[in-house]
Amino acid sequence: MSTKVLSYSHLNTRKDNTKNKIELLNCQSGGRNCKSHLSLINQKYSYAHESLIEKDYKNSINALKDAFYIATEIHESSCLSCAAFFRTTLTESLEKINKELHKMTSGVFKKKRYEPIYIESCNVLEEFKNNI
Repeated sequence: MSTKVLSYSHLNTRKDNTKNKIELLNCQSGGRNCKSHLSLINQKYSYAHESLIEKDYKNSINALKDAFYIATEIHESSCLSCAAFFRTTLTESLEKINKELHKMTSGVFKKKRYEPIYIESCNVLEEFKNNI
């Protein structure tokens, strides 16, 4: 008989701020050009994730938006592909939030209280897609 044991990281996902959500695996400059940017992006991304767990969609969207615009500040030519990857990752996270909000604002059991934040998520998502 085998039993599965959850690892600490699975049990403590809400409080695990020490692990970076986005990491550089292969960087031409060794991360020198975007180290401070990446640190801020990871902080915002972690906060967005925590807010999403708490169903605080507005703060989650705002944190993703902050992280996205930090990623747009990376202009070194050797870092452009990484910056694009960061923006794409953040956009995909926002798309997941948007889909969740869409489900909650449509159908038989729709909740009108989420409509304003759903509209905001649509606007921010469009803004992201225009700036990828």
